[in-house]
Amino acid sequence: MEQVPEQRGSNLYYTLPIIAAAVPIAYLLARRAIGGCRCTGRHQLLHKSHLGMQDAIEVALDLVSGTPIEIDLQEHHGRPVWEVEIVPEKSGPVRQVLIDAVEGSVIEVRAETDV
Repeated sequence: MEQVPEQRGSNLYYTLPIIAAAVPIAYLLARRAIGGCRCTGRHQLLHKSHLGMQDAIEVALDLVSGTPIEIDLQEHHGRPVWEVEIVPEKSGPVRQVLIDAVEGSVIEVRAETDV
């Protein structure tokens, strides 16, 4: 007579750990899909912006020809704004170009001054 090996319980023995790992992942994906991101600071600004970094540089270079040396995403009056600093081709102070990161419009162009 053939002996049947003893079973260690049901299939739940193997599936419960898989379910336990999958539930938190599914929860996080669902929250993100419905817009429930708990991001703070810079991540929220990136979520709000529709204009990418490269596009902001191109907009700034259309106004001030030169070499971009710095770009930063900041909050300006509650909206995300790209600040692009450019060394002009011709001599002169470094220019700061503020670009609305949602609409892509130029807010301000100003020359940096040493104080």
